[in-house]
Amino acid sequence: MGNEMKRILPIACLIFVLIAVNAFAGSKPEITKCDIHYSNNAINANIHWQSENPVTKVKIFTGPELKEIAVDEYDNRRNPQGYAGEVSAVIPISTPGEFVAYVVQVEDDLHQKSEQTVGKVAAITRTDPMAAQINVQQSIQIGQQQQATQIMPGIGAPPVGTATIGTTPMGTTPMQDPGAAGTQMGVQQGLQIGIQTGAQPGQTTTGSPVADMVGQVVAAAAAVNLAPVIVEMVLNRPTANTINVKLKINDDKGLKEVKVKVLDANGGTVQEQTVTMTGKAWEGVSPDFALSAGTFKVVAQATDEGGAVSKDKSETFTID
Repeated sequence: MGNEMKRILPIACLIFVLIAVNAFAGSKPEITKCDIHYSNNAINANIHWQSENPVTKVKIFTGPELKEIAVDEYDNRRNPQGYAGEVSAVIPISTPGEFVAYVVQVEDDLHQKSEQTVGKVAAITRTDPMAAQINVQQSIQIGQQQQATQIMPGIGAPPVGTATIGTTPMGTTPMQDPGAAGTQMGVQQGLQIGIQTGAQPGQTTTGSPVADMVGQVVAAAAAVNLAPVIVEMVLNRPTANTINVKLKINDDKGLKEVKVKVLDANGGTVQEQTVTMTGKAWEGVSPDFALSAGTFKVVAQATDEGGAVSKDKSETFTID
């Protein structure tokens, strides 16, 4: 009996320790919100979590890229369920495809890891005007040759003549020229192929109808104005009844201003501040808001020089 107890006791102790450790550790952290989008050759990520223990690390994988964010203890806010928090990050993407795949995971101070959040985001590829222009030229030549062959079977494609790239300026070819009959088809194919696939810079088509079309493509690309992105907003409390927000904002063209409002529990505006800014990237702190006791929400929204407005960023807080 004594020997039997000696064998059982260590096993019982080990089981007890494992149960106690597991009970102390609690459940794994959970990702409650994962906002990922692609802009300006970069992934913009905003990650929220809920955890029984403070989160210390956020990992974001985007293909071969890894962004590991060390989380400060002050970024974990105490609540009845444990700790909640959020971080934002910008990850440059050197060679995006049609989509960018991502994997996100958070880790707490006991090295417990959350379930992985996996997804993909569409990569916005800007039109390369020069690429469109080159493919227009190449497809014009192909279209002329194909159309000429169809119009004059047995003869083959005649010399392009005055429509040849690099000789007489385009636009002077008579319509009865079999080679010119394929020009419109070539323009359409070239614009489509050039916009979709791109090409290496080469010849130009200055002074031609094709150049006018390419000019329209260039103008359209330049006219695209993406909305600014508030990458990060951090609530600061300089005093017991004073708050401000630290902001990090990006834009593709140029930033103009950011409006920061404090709303009461009913959604009414208590105070509002406007900060002017310039450039494509801005980071700074709003003016202070002195408030009385109550529950409030601070909301930030940025506008660029083209008038595009960002999605708002908000956070609720209480002044005792």
